[in-house]
Amino acid sequence: MIKKSPITLEESNSMRGVAILFIVIHNLVHLLVPIKENEFAYTPHMLSSFLDSIITAPGTLTANVFSFLGWYGVPVFLFLSGYGLVRKYEVQLAQVSLTFWQFIKSHWIKMLLLMLIPYLMFVFFDYLLYGERISLVSIIKHLCFASNIWPEEINPGVYWYFGLIIQLYACYYLFFYKKDHKSLIALNILSFFLIACCVFYQKNYPLMNFVRHQFIGWILPFTFGIAYARYNWSVVFQENWKNLLLFVLGSVLLVLSNIDGYVWIFSPLIAICLAIYLEAMMKKVSCLNKVFVYVGSISAFLFAIHPVIRHLYWHFKTDNVLLSVSVYVLVSILLSIGYKALHQHLFGGYKK
Repeated sequence: MIKKSPITLEESNSMRGVAILFIVIHNLVHLLVPIKENEFAYTPHMLSSFLDSIITAPGTLTANVFSFLGWYGVPVFLFLSGYGLVRKYEVQLAQVSLTFWQFIKSHWIKMLLLMLIPYLMFVFFDYLLYGERISLVSIIKHLCFASNIWPEEINPGVYWYFGLIIQLYACYYLFFYKKDHKSLIALNILSFFLIACCVFYQKNYPLMNFVRHQFIGWILPFTFGIAYARYNWSVVFQENWKNLLLFVLGSVLLVLSNIDGYVWIFSPLIAICLAIYLEAMMKKVSCLNKVFVYVGSISAFLFAIHPVIRHLYWHFKTDNVLLSVSVYVLVSILLSIGYKALHQHLFGGYKK
């Protein structure tokens, strides 16, 4: 048995690469197929619809898997964010004291510079191609990372995530940075209580939707990353066939965790463990792992730019859905490579 050492940058990028591809494909595919996901609310019949589709429409299995499970890439990113904050501020910069403003300002500017150009491109194409005008108030909310406070204004969808990250960073500094585990436990209890109440009152969708767009709705995967780094948690790996078996069983468990709302609350932990195991297994396939590592290294730019390509998808799609989705992913990756080069040219002088 091999005990895993702290997650390296290469391993982190490999996990990010898989997670971002799941997110990018999910964000398009769930608009194309009838199978939906339990991301911002828990709906019991989503699981039965997914399982029925496996039997009645096996040809659409791949698309349905990405639609139903693709959003689990988000908790993987949140896990790695929590992990990275601990490694940076509690290990590498352990002797440095930062004020709240210094901490938030650094991350705020970093994300604004990442989001600004793709977001303005989205606004431009929205008006040029569809005649839609995003109000100035909505634009300000997005650029101030506050759109997630008004979930009805989250369009374009994925940019709500930047507001969530800012909230979680603030939460890290206020409750976890150079503090013990008490607040970590307390916030997880509060998060579980709020989401459990929303599950119990399933008809109150607006409340659940609001909670799941705020930091308190995603505390579990974020603090799992903090605890994983801070308390030197690790995953124990077995022989290859056992790892594969555990991954398969874990995948089944992830699907079945959607059978009950209270179990579903903990399902992100299963997704994170699966990502850790998948990364370990991918090392055995060196060439494929290098692809995921590279995609992970541009994942921030891919996340920021792909909503624009998704918005243009309806203008280049064909009757062959697989081909259209493949083109969407390929174009998104190529543009993210170009955007990374442009971003470094324009903002490379900014120091974190």
